[in-house]
Amino acid sequence: MMREENSPSSLPVLTIGKVDRLYEPDYRERCANRIVEIVMYINDYMGASRIFIP
Repeated sequence: MMREENSPSSLPVLTIGKVDRLYEPDYRERCANRIVEIVMYINDYMGASRIFIP
């Protein structure tokens, strides 16, 4: 579905790489920082079908 419907103006799908590690404060912080970076520079990520965090 993502390959078929993706276009240069599509928002990316963010995927947490290791959900079972979200209880670790350092891992959560890295995930949060990466998400903030993506949101701040969203134009650079438009059209990317999937981005794995972190």
